[in-house]
Amino acid sequence: MWILDQLEPGSSAYNIPLAIHLSGRLNVTSLQQSIGEIFRRHEVLRTTFSTDNDRPVQRIAPVTAFSLPEIDLSAMPEEQREASAQQLRAKRHHVPLILFRVLS
Repeated sequence: MWILDQLEPGSSAYNIPLAIHLSGRLNVTSLQQSIGEIFRRHEVLRTTFSTDNDRPVQRIAPVTAFSLPEIDLSAMPEEQREASAQQLRAKRHHVPLILFRVLS
């Protein structure tokens, strides 16, 4: 992936966009804690590469608190909420690793 980024900086070619629609009540605290624990346990999810003297250097970010950004669409009519959620997903799937929750 480092080589791909060197050839095309900021590309999202290696992203695999995925949206999951959940129904029912979501325990946001549990979800945030679970994702945070996954990041804590798996250094590869906190690993980036930079260049030092034209050579790739691996850097592992320290464990930090995970916060799930929320976008509240609950004030919109149901049909408009779904359209807005789809637009948000389409815009954000090009961003390398972003997790967000749409409230409806």
